[in-house]
Amino acid sequence: MLSGDREGARIDAERALACTPLEWRSRSPETRAFLAALAGRTDEARRGYDAYQSQEVLTPADGARLSRVRQALGL
Repeated sequence: MLSGDREGARIDAERALACTPLEWRSRSPETRAFLAALAGRTDEARRGYDAYQSQEVLTPADGARLSRVRQALGL
C-alpha cells in the first residue's frame, strides 16, 4: 500500500482475511478497516481503525506504521 500498489494491497488483505478462521475474524478490525478504506468507505474504515487502536497496545513503531497507512488512505 505504501509503495502505491493499492490493488495488490487489497488482494493481500482479502487473502489474509480469508485465511483467518471464522471465529477469529472479529479480532481483525484493522484488516476490515483497511479494506473498507480501499473501497472508499471512509467512515467505516475510521471506526475500524479506532476500534483497533482501542483494543491494542501499539508500540511506537506500530503506531507510526498505522499513522502512515491511515494518511496514505486519506483517513
